[in-house]
Amino acid sequence: MKSLKERFWQKVDKKGEDECWEWTASLRRGYGRIEYNYKYLPAHKVSWEIHNGPISDNMLVLHRCDNRKCVNPNHLYLGTYSDNVCDREYRNPGTAGRISRLGATGIMSIRKMYKTGKYTQENLARLFKVSQSHITNIVNRKYGDHTIERTT
Repeated sequence: MKSLKERFWQKVDKKGEDECWEWTASLRRGYGRIEYNYKYLPAHKVSWEIHNGPISDNMLVLHRCDNRKCVNPNHLYLGTYSDNVCDREYRNPGTAGRISRLGATGIMSIRKMYKTGKYTQENLARLFKVSQSHITNIVNRKYGDHTIERTT
């Protein structure tokens, strides 16, 4: 039986280092997947592990290139679920749930306004029409940082 690594490379259209390396086999919701030991594994995660080692339980493998078929390790990075939501919102405004109403601009505004000391979290929640706990998460940087980094 071939190793996972051997099977993986048979299904990759490898190109230049800066180009997308597209998965040429089975897809699920647009993402590559590979069957190994009777399990289907996401191809981009397998690529990450081949090139960088194991992924901690609380982390996801995210795409910089927005190409779900891409398995080029130069186009992948580790992030949290919140990073993924913020990244999705940054690239496709209005697609990421509650935070989508705020976007990167709203998150930056909330943080700036809160920093002045003139606004409480309750005031900001009313102003931006979100819950106070949502504001708490933004000002405490529990989410939103990935979006902000991309815009500054």
